[in-house]
Amino acid sequence: MNPESFRASCLKLLPEALDFLREMVATNSFTSNVAGVNAVAMVVREKFAPLGFRSTPMPGPAGCGEHLFLTSERKPELPALVLVSHLDTVFPPEEELRNHFEWRREGDRIYGPGTNDIKGGTALIYLMLAAMREASPELYASAN
Repeated sequence: MNPESFRASCLKLLPEALDFLREMVATNSFTSNVAGVNAVAMVVREKFAPLGFRSTPMPGPAGCGEHLFLTSERKPELPALVLVSHLDTVFPPEEELRNHFEWRREGDRIYGPGTNDIKGGTALIYLMLAAMREASPELYASAN
């Protein structure tokens, strides 16, 4: 894959990835906020589906949201690649409100629950895969 075309694809797709991140951050997904965790799962499911990923929800522990497994068809001769993420964050809704933990952009920095952790990591995984598919469809298809 040509590094310059990959970089150009990343820059082109960055606004979309940031919108995805903003949508996740706007949803409180404190571990015991079942509805919030499941709402983030739905957003992730919908975002990765066009990249060829099937989603399989699995029940989480009692009082917690679901687990979500995303898989794609892969060629059996290729090694599996596993990317691990999670759906919950550490702040209950009242703590987010009390401390004004919300999406906030200041220059080239973004603040909010999960932006520097899991929600940001999930958006980055999406950006890398989407940019790879755009910049080098044949490589993406062969690795998928």
